[in-house]
Amino acid sequence: YRDEDGNTLARFKVRSFNYRPYQVALDRINRQVAKTDSNIKGATQDDKLKYELEFEAMAAHLIADWENVELSLDGEDYKPVPYTYDNAISLLLNGGDLGIEIFTFVLKSAREIHFAEHMRKTELLGKSETSTDGKPPKVTKVQRTKKEKSSQDTQNK
Repeated sequence: YRDEDGNTLARFKVRSFNYRPYQVALDRINRQVAKTDSNIKGATQDDKLKYELEFEAMAAHLIADWENVELSLDGEDYKPVPYTYDNAISLLLNGGDLGIEIFTFVLKSAREIHFAEHMRKTELLGKSETSTDGKPPKVTKVQRTKKEKSSQDTQNK
């Protein structure tokens, strides 16, 4: 993660956007939101917003580690903290604009990793053949002349 001058502020070890546990978490978030969206009157102060759930999924599955991340825990001075799920949640949810910037940075990085993986697989496997309409190919029947038939029959004996 760099500032606008290109200076490295922190390093994040990020997994691919296609990382299966992350995709499962996103599916669960979408199902949970869809299930509770119809209960508007039942919304409470304790209900989590969708972006909070997405931050939790990122903290658990996309961010694998970090270096040089500083947090102020419990109102203390900022100091370097190791990557943990709780510290990642604190950075993303309580970091204000920086938390949103980090979320955007990690999401963009995860998508770039996924795209690079896809391109590598495509290069390794080669270009795929053009798709078909699902119908068997047309076979042109070649007719042999009487002379060819008798010549082949003679060779087979």
